[in-house]
Amino acid sequence: MKFSEQIIYGAKASQKLGIPIIAGCPLAKSFWELSECEDFLWADLAEFNTDDINYWAMINAQGVIAEEPEGYFFNDIGRVSEIIDRSDTHFDISTFIDAIKEIKMSSRGGGSLYYNVFYGWI
Repeated sequence: MKFSEQIIYGAKASQKLGIPIIAGCPLAKSFWELSECEDFLWADLAEFNTDDINYWAMINAQGVIAEEPEGYFFNDIGRVSEIIDRSDTHFDISTFIDAIKEIKMSSRGGGSLYYNVFYGWI
């Protein structure tokens, strides 16, 4: 799993607005297991910083990460709820749209064009 410039800068912008951003990776061993997968590896993007741009997390099927940075990743679904509950931010629709625009603009980082690429296996 790669954490691109867009993801890191977008997460930092959303954090300033009180919006938690969490990444999830299903621990499926094949394409066919995805629909039934109940095991996930989660990443609290608030833990990442600009030094982590283009960080590759090499994850095996059991969710073990080679050279894992401390505190970035977890398997506990309860922690997902805790991260969401940390933020008691409520938006009306207009404020929400403005927040999305701000996050999108900030996620451009250095201004270079970057295409999102999702890697998978079959």
